[in-house]
Amino acid sequence: MYHNRTLLAALTATLLLPLALAGCMSVPASDPNNSNSTGAGKGLPKSVIVAVHDEVEQPAGVKIFVSIAVDSGGIPIRLAQQDTLYCIGSAFLFDDAAGVYKGAVTRVGSGDRYSFTLRDSVGLHFLCDVLSHDRPQISSPTAGSAVTRSGTFRIQYVPEQGTVGIASTVRCNPMTLIPERYEADTGSSAQYDLTTLPTGPGWVQIIRHYQATHADLGFASIEANYYVGKVSGVTWQ
Repeated sequence: MYHNRTLLAALTATLLLPLALAGCMSVPASDPNNSNSTGAGKGLPKSVIVAVHDEVEQPAGVKIFVSIAVDSGGIPIRLAQQDTLYCIGSAFLFDDAAGVYKGAVTRVGSGDRYSFTLRDSVGLHFLCDVLSHDRPQISSPTAGSAVTRSGTFRIQYVPEQGTVGIASTVRCNPMTLIPERYEADTGSSAQYDLTTLPTGPGWVQIIRHYQATHADLGFASIEANYYVGKVSGVTWQ
């Protein structure tokens, strides 16, 4: 389940790219049961929600969007003025309108990590590492194929265990046939009725969501989310 789904959904909706949906595997470097007495969140009912958005297919070395929300009882808040959040050395700015910290970082290759840290009045603290994963593999329809518009269409892809799930979508430029759906990571998407879809170029997309949570620095939880997407361009006929 998504932690604080309402907050994460609102955060994602604010910052999506054209092909993106709302997705992360965190590998904590510290004991999940440890709570540092000097941490900025000590004694406060706060949670940190990290999101790395790698939905749109880009090579390593380009900038991708990353956000951090600090949630206090369902309300996004700002940390103390002297506190700074970082991802692989890049400082985040607080967006007053969105109520989140956000920025762009250089995309790392599959298997590498995005390291998140917090600097407060005491020093620099580790928050979490987010592991970069391979993009989903769409087996059908394959990129460049002509696809008959049936009433029982499904996207077929290679499933993966241990994920939160996937989101699928079917599109025809410039419209979206059906809003994106959140589903279990089974290897087959929800069924779509394409009989009213216009002919011509379009695409299908799978976005996989990795997530892990641990507690540290006195925060109730530090939740890391990684969203990675794959698109197959097709021609509807």
